[in-house]
Amino acid sequence: MRRFVTPLFVCIAASLTALAGCNPEAYLATNDGRVSGIWAVSLTGDFPNDGTIPAKYAAPSNISPPLSWTPHVSSIVEYVLIVEDVNASGGPKTHWIVYSIPAATPELAEGAATSGKLVQGTNDMGVVGYTGPESSSKHKYAFQLFALFQPIGLPAGAKKEDVVKAMAGKVVAKSRLNGYYP
Repeated sequence: MRRFVTPLFVCIAASLTALAGCNPEAYLATNDGRVSGIWAVSLTGDFPNDGTIPAKYAAPSNISPPLSWTPHVSSIVEYVLIVEDVNASGGPKTHWIVYSIPAATPELAEGAATSGKLVQGTNDMGVVGYTGPESSSKHKYAFQLFALFQPIGLPAGAKKEDVVKAMAGKVVAKSRLNGYYP
């Protein structure tokens, strides 16, 4: 009987993996089980949720868009921002990682990525900083903000996986702003 349980388990696990692979949003930072938190931060930008990202924030100019937020929880020590292209081939592609944003900071101004005042990670293009949308077909970009009750303590240049791992168990709230380009 045991011979049939193992193949059945493998078949079910493979089916679940295949189903998850059909939805690239399952791989976004906000959907990672290690960084669960309530949806209790309002995140806004220079475009409406599910709206079009203005071309000036796309490649090759790579000007980071202005973003602002309002938390609806207390005990926040710092914020983390991760921007990902949901529709990139091979799964979400990270375009910007900012962490150790002080709790008293309610926004990032336009062009903040080049201000020299942020702790930024290495995106999937190998750049420490912001790389704007570059797709010729319509892609969805997820701007994800995490409110933490403990600092993650990473040096500049960390990759998404390291940041998500460091946030595990420290996220009190999160938010997401979606934009499309072009």
